[in-house]
Amino acid sequence: MDTINQEDWAEMMKLFPYTVQGRDKSGRPILLMNFKKWDISKWNLDPEKHKKLVRHFNKMTDDAAAQVFKEQQAGKNVTQFLWLVDMDKVNVMQHVNIASATFYWDITNSWEINNPKLATKIMLLNSPSIFHNLIIPGMRQIMSDHTNNAFDDYRDKATWKPLVDNLVDVNQLPPQYGGTKGSKKMVAQPHQGGKLVGTFQKRPDGTWVTVGK
Repeated sequence: MDTINQEDWAEMMKLFPYTVQGRDKSGRPILLMNFKKWDISKWNLDPEKHKKLVRHFNKMTDDAAAQVFKEQQAGKNVTQFLWLVDMDKVNVMQHVNIASATFYWDITNSWEINNPKLATKIMLLNSPSIFHNLIIPGMRQIMSDHTNNAFDDYRDKATWKPLVDNLVDVNQLPPQYGGTKGSKKMVAQPHQGGKLVGTFQKRPDGTWVTVGK
């Protein structure tokens, strides 16, 4: 891991994107991972590509850990990050197969070696039932007690949205994670019979809230 930040990850970021953005209500950085964009099946058929993909996973968690350290340097009492994984519309053919099973095993093992207690929560949102039934049980077998307690998957938004809202203000997350960050804003216009003044932002549920200019 010593040289991981000196390597060129531009191509991998295009193929397997992630971002560390926003803070939860306790000031912890948030790691966001849109897993449907991670087409891991072909990469896991080639040993060298598989190794590169696992290392990219390590780079992702290392970037989140770096943000934790940055907060600590600023004098903040932050020791972990929050990890949200969007599983909506995950392609079962690309993500649930024998070749991919090795990837899940290796990244779980790598997590336990390198960053076992750095995530306060690891939340898989909109997780397909086949992933829940076939992949996760195998991953849990090699997870530490801490990771098992931090890790969970949720199959519908009605279940995970209240839990995410309890952890993160909506303006810290993009709409796909239940937030309003980056969603459209509408400047209200006065109309007959009353005044409507300000800037409004549409929530994922269709309602509008007032936001600062």
